[in-house]
Parts: sequence; C-alpha cells; structure tokens
Amino acid sequence: MDATIISFIIGVVSSLLAVFSSRFIKSFLSRRKPEEEHYLISSKGETREIVIEPGSSENDIKDYISSAIEYEKLVKHILQSISPDIRIQEASRHDKGYDFVVEDNSHKMLVEAKATKRPVGVDTLARIISSATRDTTDAVIISKSGFSSSVFELANERMKSGSPRISLISGDQLEEITVQIRKAIGKEGITSKST
Repeated sequence: MDATIISFIIGVVSSLLAVFSSRFIKSFLSRRKPEEEHYLISSKGETREIVIEPGSSENDIKDYISSAIEYEKLVKHILQSISPDIRIQEASRHDKGYDFVVEDNSHKMLVEAKATKRPVGVDTLARIISSATRDTTDAVIISKSGFSSSVFELANERMKSGSPRISLISGDQLEEITVQIRKAIGKEGITSKST
C-alpha cells in the first residue's frame, strides 16, 4: 500500500475516534447530576446543611449525616483541647455557613467542618467568607476530603486582599488535623498550648 493511502486511513480512523469519544464524554457528563445541598431542621430547631450526591440511597444519606455529625464532634473535641483559655460556641440554630465560633479575650474566629465525600467546593468557601466578612473575623474550613483547586485559588485571592483571613485544613486523622488546627488557631491569634 502507498504511504499516502495509509496516512489517509489513519486520519479518517482518528477523526472517527475523536467524534465518538467526544459524543461519549458529552453523553456521560450530561447524565452526571451535581450534588444537592439540603438543610435539615432538628426537633430542637437546629439547622444542619448536608450535601447529597445524586443516586444516594436512604442508607447513604443516613451514613453521611452520621459521619458529618461525628466529624463535627471530632473537630469540636480538638478545639476544646487547644487551650482552657478559649471559648467555643456552636453556631446558632440557623446554618450561617459555619459550625463554631472560637474566641479568646482578643480574637474571634469562625470554624466550618465538612465531611463530604468529594473535595469542598467554592460555594462553601463563599458562604464562610460572607459570614466572616459580616462578622469581621477570620475563618478556618476543615475538610475530611480536601478542597477543589478553585477553592485554593479563591482563598489565595482573599489572602492578598486582606481580611478575612481564611485557613484551609484537610484530613480525617485525629493527630493530623490536630496539628494543623493548632497551627491555624495560633496563626490567627487565638491562644494555644504548645505542641
């Protein structure tokens, strides 16, 4: 066979593959639904934000809620262990984009704990920035599953512009996040025990 015929056949085959793979990817992405945020209100009137992935079963949702509550308890335990001089207040009955307010005599900080399966996205960061700006304080987001790259970009932009200062902490191991929380709390001006 002539080289021009072979290159022509290769060109046609590669073009067909490109078209089919493009259609397959578009079809796959159109079927994938985004996560949905919901707010649950307890019998005590407390509001809790949960993120439900498409196709989640009732058991998946129950497991997620249980995991989220346990992660918040872990973060609260760590915050309480930092220093006897800090006060920790759980967020008010209505979800304002954060779970705890941590303060000492000179500084206040908002803390949000997220136990989602996927990395935390920009929406969560935007909510806590809004709350921190409104309350003129700094904030920490602690995520079990890390953060999307766009979250890091937005947080870096905020750091350049000044207040509020946002710290991002990732992890699910007690020792790992304890060290990171102590660093963030100390950096923000809240009294902390030495590690």
